[in-house]
Formats: sequence, structure tokens, C-alpha cells
Amino acid sequence: IPGIGRISYFKQELPKGKIKCSRILKRASGWYLLIWIDIINKFQVKKTNKSIGIDPGFKTLLTLSDEQKIENIKLDEKRLAQAQRSRNKKLIGRLYEKQKNQKKDFNHKLLRKLIENYKIIYYSKDNFNILQKQFGKSIQKAGLSNLILMINYKGSNCGRKVIGINSKYTTMTCSNCGEKSGPTGWSGLKVRFWQCIACGANHDRDINAAKVVAKIGAGIALKETSDGFNRQKSLIKENS
Repeated sequence: IPGIGRISYFKQELPKGKIKCSRILKRASGWYLLIWIDIINKFQVKKTNKSIGIDPGFKTLLTLSDEQKIENIKLDEKRLAQAQRSRNKKLIGRLYEKQKNQKKDFNHKLLRKLIENYKIIYYSKDNFNILQKQFGKSIQKAGLSNLILMINYKGSNCGRKVIGINSKYTTMTCSNCGEKSGPTGWSGLKVRFWQCIACGANHDRDINAAKVVAKIGAGIALKETSDGFNRQKSLIKENS
């Protein structure tokens, strides 16, 4: 390669498609040939009418309306801290790259599983820029912006519907009766479990928000397919 010299490489079979351009770049782990290929990546999905609501977070990566909680991938922070203390820049670069690749691989596998099993996916559309200013590194490490971007294009490629729902009031609204009786404000973020004063239902904060997102989303879907459909819950009216 002009300007670089002779380098060894791993031969890899490329997917069928039109090669648009390529670029040679150097990363901490070595040299790479990056190729852009014009192709739509599809995978087999199940025939289902199931839908799911998702509440993204940074302590728990994703909380689903069926009460599943998906934790963040555990990375080797101890080894990275040791490299930083020893000021080994080469090792720090390689560890950062490895963690980035691990996170990306984890997200791809996670989202593929969701898209395979659910026809409609509703997610809470949060303002991650504001959250990052407030919580900094926690939001950045979770990579929520990239996660939402990935689920949108993967769902679109496979014929799934991925719909963003306004997150306003989803945390404080009771998924059982629709009353806004939950914790509010930045101070309310510390409250992880609460009881609705209207109906007495006990809620896990994140699971409740995911259920509210699913209910709001279902209402929007019905409205799209049936003109003049009347909503039964004030919750849906105020949040749709």
C-alpha cells in the first residue's frame, strides 16, 4: 500500500452488493480496509402480531413492558483503569477499541432478538442531549442514541414498525388507572418504586414507564388504522 508498505491481512468474504467506496484507516489494534457496500441487511423474523413497549435507561439499558429488564454489558473497567494509571497510551487505545466493539456487538444481538420476536416496537423518545448534560458519562457509556438509531434502521429493513413515543408524563403516570400520581422532577429519579394514590397499584418505575409507552403506542396505532377512534383513557389522550 503506497505510503504504508507491505501489511498482512485477514481475508474475509464480502456480502453481495455494489461496492461504493473504500477507505484505509489505522486504529489502535492495527490497519483496516473499510468498505461501503450498497446492500439491505435482512434477517429472518417470526410471523407475529405481538408488540412491545421499551423504556431506555442508563442503569438498566432497556426495560420492556412485559417486565423484562436488560442490563448493560459488563466491560473490563479494572484493566482499563490499570492502563490509565500506568499511562500506557497504546494499551489504553486498544482497550477502548475493544470495549467499543463489545458494546456494538452486544447491541446488534440484542436488537436483532427484539426485532425477530415483535412486529411493533414502541420506545420512549427521550432527549438524550439534555440527559447527557445532567448525567454525563453514564448516558455516554449506555450509548442510547446509537441504540435507538440501530433499532430504527434494523426494524425498517425487516418490515417491522418502530415508533417513538413522547416520554412526557410516562414515568409519573400509573399504567393501571392513568392517574399522574408518580414521582416527578430530577429529585424523583431516586424513587425506583412507588404506589399509585388513586388505585393503590404498586409500580417499579421503569416497568411502569414501559407499560405506559406500550399503551400510548397501541392507541396511536389504532388511530392510524381507524379514523374517528375514541380513546377510553385520559392517559392516552394527554400523551398521544
